[in-house]
Amino acid sequence: MQEGEVIFELPLNIAGMLYDGSMPKLMAEDKKMKAILIDHGYQYQDPPV
Repeated sequence: MQEGEVIFELPLNIAGMLYDGSMPKLMAEDKKMKAILIDHGYQYQDPPV
């Protein structure tokens, strides 16, 4: 969240644990999430860039 707004959301619709979309879409969302983390000061490489 940023200033009261959700800035990233990844629905895990299968049992609340698994993404039910395509792998290319999941990879794009993962890349977006990592960019947001880095933009907000995340300094570690455990989510590799």
